[in-house]
Amino acid sequence: MNDKTVDNQEMVTLGMAWHFKRYSSDSLYAKLENIARKKKVGLWQDSTAIAPWDWRGTKRALAK
Repeated sequence: MNDKTVDNQEMVTLGMAWHFKRYSSDSLYAKLENIARKKKVGLWQDSTAIAPWDWRGTKRALAK
């Protein structure tokens, strides 16, 4: 495990990043995100948080 992996795991743990399941099937990241969601830390404090890929899709649809 390298420092980048540890940093990424910490960001998910703190609710500062999403686990993008489309590109990563790593069960550790899924578990860390679920824990962060349950604890309502970081972005999970907002019950209406929108995933970045969903937000970008909305913006693209509006631009058409």
